Amino acid sequence: MNIKKLFSSFAAAILVFAACEETNPDLGDPSVTLSKTQLEFAKEGGSQEITLNSTRDWSVLNRPEWVSITPEKGAASAKDQTIVISVMDNADAPRSCVITFIGTTARADLAIVQDGDGVAPGGEISCAEFLERKDTENEYILTGVIGDISRGSSYYGFSLKDETGSVSCPFPTNFSDYSADLHTGDEVSIKGTYSFYESKNQDQLANGEILSHKSAMMAIETVTVAQFIEKADVFSIYRMTGTVSGTINSNYCSFDLKDETGSIYVYSVNNAEEYGSKIKAGDKVTLCGAYTYYASKSQHEVVDCTIEKLEQSQGGGDDPGTDPKTIFSVDFTAGQGDFSIDTRKAPEGLAVWTQSSSYGMVASGYVKADSKDYDTESWLVSPVIDLSSEKAAFLSFEHACNFFTDIETAKKEVGVKVKVEGGEWESLSGFAYPETLSWSFVNSGSVDLASYLGKKVQIAFVYTSTAAKAGTWEIKNVSVKSEPGGTDTPDVPEGAITWLMGTNNGQSWSSVTDASYGDGYEYTKDGITLGYYKNKSSSNPVDAKTDHIRVYKFYALKIKSTKPLKSIIFYTTESAYAFDLTDAEGKMTAAADAASKTISWTGSASELLFFANNGQVRINKIVFVCE
Repeated sequence: MNIKKLFSSFAAAILVFAACEETNPDLGDPSVTLSKTQLEFAKEGGSQEITLNSTRDWSVLNRPEWVSITPEKGAASAKDQTIVISVMDNADAPRSCVITFIGTTARADLAIVQDGDGVAPGGEISCAEFLERKDTENEYILTGVIGDISRGSSYYGFSLKDETGSVSCPFPTNFSDYSADLHTGDEVSIKGTYSFYESKNQDQLANGEILSHKSAMMAIETVTVAQFIEKADVFSIYRMTGTVSGTINSNYCSFDLKDETGSIYVYSVNNAEEYGSKIKAGDKVTLCGAYTYYASKSQHEVVDCTIEKLEQSQGGGDDPGTDPKTIFSVDFTAGQGDFSIDTRKAPEGLAVWTQSSSYGMVASGYVKADSKDYDTESWLVSPVIDLSSEKAAFLSFEHACNFFTDIETAKKEVGVKVKVEGGEWESLSGFAYPETLSWSFVNSGSVDLASYLGKKVQIAFVYTSTAAKAGTWEIKNVSVKSEPGGTDTPDVPEGAITWLMGTNNGQSWSSVTDASYGDGYEYTKDGITLGYYKNKSSSNPVDAKTDHIRVYKFYALKIKSTKPLKSIIFYTTESAYAFDLTDAEGKMTAAADAASKTISWTGSASELLFFANNGQVRINKIVFVCE
């Protein structure tokens, strides 16, 4: 309310009524009295009467639209005057107001209170009513059980459910105060406003503040893997028992859990510090955890998991008939692990190797603050890896090279060395490099360590740069296994047409418009046209400077060929983005490779249309096989 305006109106009213005061000298001093000081109305509204006595001409101030007063002004009188107060029906939250009756320097206030169907702003509300109101200005309190808890650096929060529905609660302002103690099924009260996240088509509680937390006291149901997947319940904890298989990440204690009904990926373990270094393939585990579905990988997962019991196998860790034994592994996106850094040449204060949660261990001799390249040599050295009792061992890793003079220079300036414990370093060859400079990770393939069996060894990733040009080398997912894993990419038939994405490989994207899908871009080469377009999205579908194309949710990817295509292979930049592409017209069938880095489509068509259903697919290479 504008106080200055209110004061001006009040002053003007006093002046007007002061002028009238002389016409009523026989009524005594100025006074305004009411028969009641408060009226209460039901939510249906209605009318009530009061009496007013004023020795001066009077009028009404501060009347809201939902209240009417008859009359709203009157003359001075020695007799009581009847005033009718009417209130409209109220389908919203309870409301109130104070109306002022004023006669020159005298005044009287009348409070009006009305019931309502809803909760007033700031009050406790159900999830369903919160979503129905869509109130982006006022805060409300929601109370329920939580699930889908994330504690990442780029995203943190949870979903909250009551008996009426559920609401996503991202980025609570005081999440760090509660994070360590929050678990699936706990009861939480949180205060915040409504918002809508357009890119996820999702209702949310924004700017949330956790008000209270109560740990769950629930009976935990024991289920099989198949039952766990069928329930798909993100708000409850279940117990499962099975055998450990697949690749084990010792930092997170992640692995595949297999029983007689199926297999599921255990993504995160709350007591990983206790079990991460112990657990191995073939062990029997009993755990309690919650369900989530990782759409980008089309994968069912166990999260918010606690291991209750571990029965270690006696077979040295092998799980016959499933995956090869993992002798050593480190996920550099989770940390540096037990690797050490030996910098042999660099300016003082330059950290050649840094760790990134997205890109793993990153080496560079370029300093952004100076806009300058430096002459460097720095080694990333593994702890001792025990191969003394192994019958076979193969090293593999994922890496990306960019900003070198060219890819051939990169092959000279970065490499891998190995040495027997206490011995001399030797160069290790045979691993695959990227085909082009980019931020796209490629698999090194499996390098045979047969020469080092029966010994203890160390491995080093060696980076060098010059003052003329300093490239960037990124490494993640290093492992030594008992069997080769290969590059997990399909064979490319002779005569196939291969496109590497990015303007540095000759693409010249043209801005075009598609009648069905709006603005987009096209590129034509070798009788094949590739185009992708917006579809229900406001984002830009392509950045011509990148080394990959990004097919987002609600985008259309179209391929047209002068010859029928027998198959298409999409190579993706990350395993997380490999599954989400769909042939909208059903002309081809697809299969993802073992590492989820490629999608191979087979069939017969000269025109194809694809969509990314949930997330985005990042494609850095396409192979076209014509009939």
